[in-house]
Amino acid sequence: MKKNISMALGRVFFFAFFLHVGSADADSGSLSGISGTSQGSSNWQSMEKTMGRPGVEQGDMLKITFPRTDLNVTVNGIPLEPGLALTTWFAFKPMPKGTIVMGDMVLLDEEVPKVLSELVKGGFEVSAIHNHLLNESPSMKHIHISGHGSKASLAQSLKVILSFTGTPLRPAGFEG
Repeated sequence: MKKNISMALGRVFFFAFFLHVGSADADSGSLSGISGTSQGSSNWQSMEKTMGRPGVEQGDMLKITFPRTDLNVTVNGIPLEPGLALTTWFAFKPMPKGTIVMGDMVLLDEEVPKVLSELVKGGFEVSAIHNHLLNESPSMKHIHISGHGSKASLAQSLKVILSFTGTPLRPAGFEG
């Protein structure tokens, strides 16, 4: 019981930390407010190559972002920049037995059923499905996820799941 509570608290801290660190740059998917990138780090290069995007490394964690630059979202008629509230992200951390991932997927309402089905099939846990915005057009949902496995299996599964959305998978100029 103590071990389960400790693991849950660790996941909550990990999730809360990455949820509030930096904001995404809509073009590059990079984060402001975080020093360092994983480029040149052999720990995460294979994952970045599979995911099709560079990530930002902090300590032993990696965060990869996918701004929804494919969408033109407004809130009460005011245009919203993708880096503000329209960025899917996944944060990865190595653990003694594999890697954990937590993230927030930004989806159009019509993308939710297929993505949710694929997440469940892939063994991911879904902790929330909700709105981050009100009166946005088109209507958006955020799905908070977590998962555990090898780096390779997590990256491959998430890339496949993202392919069921309109999320741009590669930033301009990334050759991974």
